[in-house]
Amino acid sequence: IMKKEIRVYEGWKDISLGKMKGLEKIGEENKGLNEFELSCLYISYLYECEAKDLNFKEFQAYAQSLTFLGEPIPETKLKLEYNINGKEYSLDINPASFTAGQYYDFSQYNLKEKKDLIDFLSVILIPKGHTYCDDYNIEDVKEELLSLPMPDVNAIVNFYIALVKRLAQLSQTFSLRLIKKAKKKMTKEEYEGLKKEIKTLYQTLQSFPSS
Repeated sequence: IMKKEIRVYEGWKDISLGKMKGLEKIGEENKGLNEFELSCLYISYLYECEAKDLNFKEFQAYAQSLTFLGEPIPETKLKLEYNINGKEYSLDINPASFTAGQYYDFSQYNLKEKKDLIDFLSVILIPKGHTYCDDYNIEDVKEELLSLPMPDVNAIVNFYIALVKRLAQLSQTFSLRLIKKAKKKMTKEEYEGLKKEIKTLYQTLQSFPSS
C-alpha cells in the first residue's frame, strides 16, 4: 500500500520540464545500469526516497506508477495562455511581431541542443501584460518554466518546428521567384549559383528548431 502523503505520478501530465531534465541526466550518467537499477534511481528521484529500502509491495506500486515513462508523450492542444505556478504567460506565436531583440534571441536557439530548450521557451512564453524582457527578470521566468508539464512543452516545440519549416518553404519559393524574374540580367552560372545558395540557406532554416 502506497503512503498517502506521497503524491503519485499518474502520467506525463505530472512530469514537468524540470523533472524531465532530471530524468534525462540520470539516464545519461548511468547508461551501464540494468533496468532494475535504473528504475531504482528514477523512483528515488521522483518520489524522494531510497527505493532499495522500500518493502517489496511499496516498490512494486511505485514502479507500476511510472510505467508511462516508457510510452510516448501524448499530444495535447496548443494554448495561447499558460498558467504556471499561479502566474499567467502568453505564447507569442507570430515571429513577425517579435521585437528585434526577441527575434535575434529566437534565431539563436537550436532545439537539437537540449540545453537550449528552456532558453527557447523563455523567448516565446512571455509574462502576461509584458513584452519580451520588459520589466521582468528573464532568469525568474526560466525558473518558472521548469514547472511546465511535458505534454505542453511538446505541443509548443512541435508547433514551432512546423511553423519555422513552413515559413522557410514559403520564403524559399518567394526568393526563387524573385531571382527567376532577374534571370535575364545574370549569366547562367550566376543564376544557378544563387539558386543553389538560396536552397542551401533554407535547408538550414528548415532544420531549426528541431527536436
